[in-house]
Amino acid sequence: MRIKKQTNGFTLIELMIAMVVIGIGLAITVPAMRDFTAANRQTEQINRFVRDLTYAKSEAITRGRRITLTSTGGATWSNGWNITDNAAAETLRTTPAFTIAGLTLVSTGGIGVLNFRPDGTIIASFTADLCDADTGVVDRDKQVTVSVTGRVSLISQYDGC
Repeated sequence: MRIKKQTNGFTLIELMIAMVVIGIGLAITVPAMRDFTAANRQTEQINRFVRDLTYAKSEAITRGRRITLTSTGGATWSNGWNITDNAAAETLRTTPAFTIAGLTLVSTGGIGVLNFRPDGTIIASFTADLCDADTGVVDRDKQVTVSVTGRVSLISQYDGC
């Protein structure tokens, strides 16, 4: 009786086919992952601004004093901002500049200072546009608005830039 020789492993052709399939998969997923990561980083930046607007309003109501949110770059908020309690001469929070190249947050009215009153309202409405200089396929521009009542809103699909 003859014993059949058994082989273990893959042939060279099977390995090459597997490598081609993996290569095609990577060619499809790497650019999509890059866009996904860029979108998440941009969302984190605008959410930081919205969070600080809400924080300033909350502190004005809690402390019963005027709280000021001041851009460190005039009307360009992407250079960073400070939240201060002027009555107590206290800086509550300092936020650094955006870390993404080409991402700008600019006030549409040229406003560089927001004053939240003790009741959480502001004198005039405020609007800022987050524009991405990246001319990729996906348009990720956003707009933040603060109404005179102090309500903060975010438009996440904005075509104004």
